[in-house]
Amino acid sequence: MLGSRKTLPILLIAACLGVRPIGTIGQIPSVVGETTIGSLDGEDGPIFGLVTRAVVDGELLWVLDNLGPTGQLSVFSLTGEVIARTGARGEGPGEFGFPVALAPSGEGIAVFDVANARISTYLLRGNELGLNDEMRLPFAVSDACALSGRIFVLGFHEGLIHELDSGGSVVRSFGEPFLPDVPSVDFGRILCRGPDALIVSSTHVPVVRRYTTDGAMLWETEYEGFAPHRIEANAHGGRSFSGPPGGGHPDMMATLTSRADRVVAVQYGPFTPGMRTTEAMTQLRTVLLDFETGVPVDETRDTPRIDVLADTIAVAHPALPYPRVVVYRIMSSN
Repeated sequence: MLGSRKTLPILLIAACLGVRPIGTIGQIPSVVGETTIGSLDGEDGPIFGLVTRAVVDGELLWVLDNLGPTGQLSVFSLTGEVIARTGARGEGPGEFGFPVALAPSGEGIAVFDVANARISTYLLRGNELGLNDEMRLPFAVSDACALSGRIFVLGFHEGLIHELDSGGSVVRSFGEPFLPDVPSVDFGRILCRGPDALIVSSTHVPVVRRYTTDGAMLWETEYEGFAPHRIEANAHGGRSFSGPPGGGHPDMMATLTSRADRVVAVQYGPFTPGMRTTEAMTQLRTVLLDFETGVPVDETRDTPRIDVLADTIAVAHPALPYPRVVVYRIMSSN
């Protein structure tokens, strides 16, 4: 059923921005609270550059900002007060290369840095963020997540899932490449959801899969509307990229999130000339899939990047007219 209560948080975000979800029926509840963090000039809040990820842990909001001379990790209250910040650009302890993912870890947060090939854990003590531990990754990864103390990474250039132990060694590997004939561009996103669900989505093709943490694939969905790159072998033994056969700019997947065990949200949009990363993509098309079956249930156009979907809270980070993070308090739904 389109527009069911499973999909309400993301449809509500779309409605707040004046976007009409496609196929939605029923009444979307109103926002009961909204907090915007970020400003254009720094007078009314922090200035963000390129927000890559935001997560909520209890009453804390953690934000990764990845543009400018310093990669920065910030923690806020859900009402927007700055609690602590840390970070600098570089390869040394406590410095960031290209951090892409966050995972709550006890009293702090784990930061997955693909450029420096490591996971750094920070602890929050009062108003101070301190580096607690660092773990080297054994190979290049495109994304990572954690579930009940278990670490899962999505391999770069292969599309396989690897579980790592606390020392960074591979415990098990499973899954299937998204692009078996073009492994050099096979990467995407991975999402951990308790108690034992892993969701993976390809950046270059419109495919989403759900696995158990033991490696069993529960479903695979190919969603519609996505215009993939045309990838061909070139004379130098590499691969050449061009627009889709029908013309226009190719699409790329930008974000992957879910609302508990109810709905999976995949966001994608056109990758236009001048973009260096999918993190630069702003207004996106969002496809909603049923968590249990993978069946598409709804979609929206021109929504901002969504980070958190929950029964009583949702978080997005719009980039226009300036980068900011928005926390929506919403009505509880069953």
